Amino acid sequence: GGVFTPTEAGAIGAFGAIVISIIMRRLTFKKFLDAILEAGKTTAFIMLLIIGAYILMKFLAVSELTILFGRTVAQLPVPPMVIFAAIMLLYIILGMFLDIMSAVILTIPVLFPVVIFLGFDPIWYGVILVILIEMGLVTPPVGMDAFVLSGVTGMPLSSIFRGVAPFLLAAIVRIILLTIFPQIALFLPSTM
Repeated sequence: GGVFTPTEAGAIGAFGAIVISIIMRRLTFKKFLDAILEAGKTTAFIMLLIIGAYILMKFLAVSELTILFGRTVAQLPVPPMVIFAAIMLLYIILGMFLDIMSAVILTIPVLFPVVIFLGFDPIWYGVILVILIEMGLVTPPVGMDAFVLSGVTGMPLSSIFRGVAPFLLAAIVRIILLTIFPQIALFLPSTM
């Protein structure tokens, strides 16, 4: 409705969940401290990862390794779409075994210059990357969203992974469509 920004809406939702838990007498002080501790650990992990990626980015920028790597890959006697397909396959595989956000933070400093040197639009690449992140969040064995859904609903992970299979297929179809028709992702930005 435009009343809150997405960040504010998340804070209001979290506050509402706390209030409802207190009213229903399901939130004890110990559970509240455990939740804060878990959130603090997750935040610290992500921040350390971002700091490490920032240091890596600075190192790569100063050493110009990414530019050299991007030029080398762009000069390979392979069509750019084959290289881009390899990058997408890399993210799908990384999403199966790592937390996908960690994988993206660690690979963007190296792969983004490659994408630029290959002549792909960075906005289009960002849209494709978001779809790949969505896929990584639900693919076994580390699909974080699948674990959260299993914990909330009590359903076994095998049922959840079977249930997300059609959505993974739809995500693959979206990537194929966006690869064939990049104007789908670039139409709105081109009007600005």
